[in-house]
Amino acid sequence: MGGARSAQGSSLAVDGRRSEPAASPAVNRPAFYGDGAPRLPYRSGARTLPFGLERSWATFGAVALGAATFVGGAVSLGPVAGLGALIAVALALVVALRPRVGIFLLVAIVPVVSGVRRGLPIPGFRPSELLIVGVAAVLLVMASGRRPTPWKALDWLLLAYALGTLGLGSVDLYQRGAPFTSSDLGTLVGPFQFLLLYRALTVTVRTARERCWCLRLLLLSSLPVSALAILQQFGLPGLSQQLLSLTNFAQLAGTGPDSVSRATGPFPHWHDLAGYLLVVILVAAALLLRERMDVLSRRRLVLVVAIAVVALVETLSIGPILATVAGVVLLAVWSGRASRGLLGLAVAAVVAGLLFAPLLQGRYRAQFTARAPGTERSTFVPQTIAYRVDLWKNVEIPAMSGNWATGYGPDLPPKLRDFPYTESLYFTMLFRGGVPLLLIFVGLMSALALAARAARAREGPEQPAIGRVVVIVVVALALLHAQETYLIDSGTPHVLWVLVGLLAFHESIPRPWRQLARGGAARAAT
Repeated sequence: MGGARSAQGSSLAVDGRRSEPAASPAVNRPAFYGDGAPRLPYRSGARTLPFGLERSWATFGAVALGAATFVGGAVSLGPVAGLGALIAVALALVVALRPRVGIFLLVAIVPVVSGVRRGLPIPGFRPSELLIVGVAAVLLVMASGRRPTPWKALDWLLLAYALGTLGLGSVDLYQRGAPFTSSDLGTLVGPFQFLLLYRALTVTVRTARERCWCLRLLLLSSLPVSALAILQQFGLPGLSQQLLSLTNFAQLAGTGPDSVSRATGPFPHWHDLAGYLLVVILVAAALLLRERMDVLSRRRLVLVVAIAVVALVETLSIGPILATVAGVVLLAVWSGRASRGLLGLAVAAVVAGLLFAPLLQGRYRAQFTARAPGTERSTFVPQTIAYRVDLWKNVEIPAMSGNWATGYGPDLPPKLRDFPYTESLYFTMLFRGGVPLLLIFVGLMSALALAARAARAREGPEQPAIGRVVVIVVVALALLHAQETYLIDSGTPHVLWVLVGLLAFHESIPRPWRQLARGGAARAAT
């Protein structure tokens, strides 16, 4: 994938045409990295080690000694730590030898397990965080010796967002004399995982065929997530309790008389599942609206969409459901197939209305007819909106007094500790880093939308679909973030940054590399 095959067989190009077999006995080294990655000729069947370790036994010995020391130190802490260190070293070696395994872990596994609670298996860390840091580090080091991928405005703003969260939050804790707890540390360094995830995919997934493979992994890995959410709502014995233990979330439904059960899947909250499914459905819909089926067959895409739509309705999250409907309409209009998109939406709406009428009716009563004792609100305003407006006006805005410049810190003020949720990503940014961090985040989202728009015009059959989906998701989240923290929770940010890593807006070759390429082409012609 991405590299040339051996001289004994022919290679299959992205456009489906088969090239002639190479005549020379010396062939290029097969590698996952494509598009200009430097490759050294070697003899067919020879095995090379990562980083060229076979050419320097001293370097090889140093790396082996370091790995042995790491495992030995972990063993001294206990057998579980030792086993974990051994698995980590083995995984790093596998990823170095087979980068495609690392891409598989980042694309197919990380978004799915991002909701697993901290402490499994290593105290203080989520499995998704460990995978991102370990796998992305190996992939980035492996790619460091080839043509550099330039940093664009999006990259710098994402780095500024991560540094701003860490720096401003640390200053706030220091000024208040508060201790740095493990929870605070996780919040402070959390954005760096998205930077690593995004950059690792950007520098390693470089061809249209590789991106189509990643999209295939992303969609197929969503099937067990959707199925798990559906089985959870059907009351599979023991499943709900296992999910609660796995994600450390102790509530599946509200506490009011009109509350209904809502699916969470492998995530700690139904909003996390809904945001994840929003992205998945839009990606599958964008691919369905194309004539070329080079990611999945039309039948399999319909299967992904159907199961994801059922799971999305089971979350009863009105905002993501409406965003999904609007997004599919926009995709259909952009692709010139509005009639097909509207027909599919109409069929989905009728089926959902027939199958989930009791759930939707209960959700409607909870939002528009039920009232908490002693509260007053208009019958036209949903209960969730009225509650959030009351929270912002009476609690959060007063709590920001004196903290607008740098925020309060990674934790929340005492007024919010009984219910530690801001119910808005924008207020979360203000508490974590004040107005400066909020402005950086707004700039980051703007750069993300512009990068997706630029990628739509790039060559490659998958780029228009990915670019359109990312633009729609960014616009949708700009509205949804007023009432939830989708992009700093689990599920949604991971699958979104995977998509961003597949955008091809970095592929403008710097001038020195362009001149070098021209010189090489001239020498080859001579």
